[in-house]
Amino acid sequence: MDLPRSASGAVLLLAVLSGCTKYLDNKELEGDISKDTASKGVNLASVTCPANEPLKEGTKFACTCKDKKGTEGVFDVNVASGNSVAWKLRNKFMNMRVVGDSLEANLSKKTNQPVDVVCPAENVLIKLGVTFSCDVTVGTTKEQITLTAKTEDGSSWDEKISAK
Repeated sequence: MDLPRSASGAVLLLAVLSGCTKYLDNKELEGDISKDTASKGVNLASVTCPANEPLKEGTKFACTCKDKKGTEGVFDVNVASGNSVAWKLRNKFMNMRVVGDSLEANLSKKTNQPVDVVCPAENVLIKLGVTFSCDVTVGTTKEQITLTAKTEDGSSWDEKISAK
């Protein structure tokens, strides 16, 4: 969320002359973060940023979010020079279709036959304990695999296969 250069200059001049501090519009920032993450395939159910954060270079704070599954995440927000605002998600997110493709390869090796895995077509925030399920077909047998993250970054998962 960059302010136009002319508005930035006017705001800075007003702050110097009147002693006023310009604050970020937290609702606008929440919307900008939601739009930015949606453009990357992560649709968040909510983003919440604190009110009354100064629009001043060096200001740092955190916004919280939840994805559609209710997994909580955190964005680190920084105000840079020129009153530009940048944010970075602390959490990792994963594309469930990519996870399904990886599972197909691993399960095919284990069973020594072709396996089809269909996971939800979504990106989800990953952290310890996050769970999701995918449909698995081995020959004519249909099952479901439930994966639970054993690490914050999704590098290790518990797998549970059950009849469908």
